[in-house]
Amino acid sequence: MSGASAGARLARSRALRDGFALTRLAWLAGEISEDMVRTITMGVPAALRRLNVAESTAVVTAIEAQLVPYAREA
Repeated sequence: MSGASAGARLARSRALRDGFALTRLAWLAGEISEDMVRTITMGVPAALRRLNVAESTAVVTAIEAQLVPYAREA
């Protein structure tokens, strides 16, 4: 595994540990893929930065609650 790949996996692990509870539970249950985990854990914070929305737990949780069901079916 390259250093870049290892760093990316560590970043995803930290994101799942520190937040994204619904994503973590769905991934551990085998309901969503690692690609979906990456998309959610990287995409939500990036979108919030672009929209100048402060990353608050409530906003992330609300967005995640909409994305995880979609990720299960996609």
